[in-house]
Parts: sequence; C-alpha cells; structure tokens
Amino acid sequence: MTLVFLGNVAVEQISQVEAAASRLAMKPFRMQLDWFGSAPARGMVWLAPGVYPPELMDLESALKYALEVMNIEVEKRAYRPHVTLIRKLSARFDPREIEAVDWPVSSFALVQSNQSPGISDYILCRTWRLG
Repeated sequence: MTLVFLGNVAVEQISQVEAAASRLAMKPFRMQLDWFGSAPARGMVWLAPGVYPPELMDLESALKYALEVMNIEVEKRAYRPHVTLIRKLSARFDPREIEAVDWPVSSFALVQSNQSPGISDYILCRTWRLG
C-alpha cells in the first residue's frame, strides 16, 4: 500500500527522503481491508479499507509534510489507500464489502519501482518500524 508516491527522485535526494521518514514517531496500528473493487479504465482490481484508520491517515499526512518541508515533490491527489491485486484486467467488478482482512501495521518502507513493458519490479530500499 503506497503511503506517498514520489515519482522519479534524484539520487541525491534519497538521503533527504530517508531523513524525513526517520523523523516520524508513530505507533503501530491495525486496519481492516474490507472493500473489493476495480478501476476498469485502468484494468485494476483492488482491496481497501472501508473506513480509513486515523493512524494510517496521520502517518500519510506526517510523511507527506516531512517530505514537503524538505522540498521533495509529492503527488497532489487525495490519498486513497488500497492494495492493488491485479493490473491490466479487462473485467469489471463493482465495489463491494467482503470479509475483512486484518492487517497489522508495524512498519513502513521506501520502495523503488522499475517499470518496463509488462513487468513491474519492486526493490525494498529501507524499512522503518513504528513505535
């Protein structure tokens, strides 16, 4: 689940991103992923919390603020937490409530994504524990 999307970050800014994330002091929390749906125009199937946990929203907001203070550009769209399950699917699923998946959140990470035709590769760069 993406907290803050950064897009392309210059190599010299990575230490600033890490410093901003290192300053956060948030407690672990749990969230319920209980909505299943799709974005047909993007061919995406997702799982999301029906109710956004305040702790998740606080974490996203604090991280975004810490990055903006360091003049690191972040995505401006409203935060809509979700886990992408499938990409490039032509079928449509109407959003619906499902049996909740309990997700304990005890850390967050900096992840680099490399996109090439038909492939998404993700590299875990660094992890920070909550609490």
